[in-house]
Amino acid sequence: MGRENKRKMIFNATPLIYLGKTSVLKKIIDVFNEIYITETVYDEVVRKGKQIGAEEEHIIEEYIKRGIIKVIKDSPATINFSETYQLGKGESSTILVAIEKNYIAIIDDERARKIGEKFNIEIHGTLFLLKLLFLLKKLSGAEVEDVIRDMVNKGFRLSTAVILMFLNDIKLEEKNAIIT
Repeated sequence: MGRENKRKMIFNATPLIYLGKTSVLKKIIDVFNEIYITETVYDEVVRKGKQIGAEEEHIIEEYIKRGIIKVIKDSPATINFSETYQLGKGESSTILVAIEKNYIAIIDDERARKIGEKFNIEIHGTLFLLKLLFLLKKLSGAEVEDVIRDMVNKGFRLSTAVILMFLNDIKLEEKNAIIT
């Protein structure tokens, strides 16, 4: 994956928070060089994170200070979009910037992802990024499993069925890589 032709990614709060709680955010940044968040997501992750003493807040803020995570303005349509589609402001602002700038949106909320897909944006979640790191050989299958376990222990919520299917897929990919 050449850096010259890759599209930019805009993160919603949840993927950023849980990747920031693990060592994986650094690996994502190493692969993609820069990522984007909206002002609303910044408020949710950094400002609110400081108020509650979130462990990942200082890591994310440092990446912002270094210009690796870039904060961009919310779309003026964010509040309207949020009300129309009954989504949080973070999801709404992320989807709208993805639409306006043709960025890949990273959102875990299933409903928000379905709405984003209706607007023909490329939209993925945390598990997609973990699989991508696995396929790029930045994480082993065992490391992916450890990261998932760590995130779940820290409050990451996805259905057990989805997590098990994902882990089985990783094991199958790993098995196929050994055979070929």
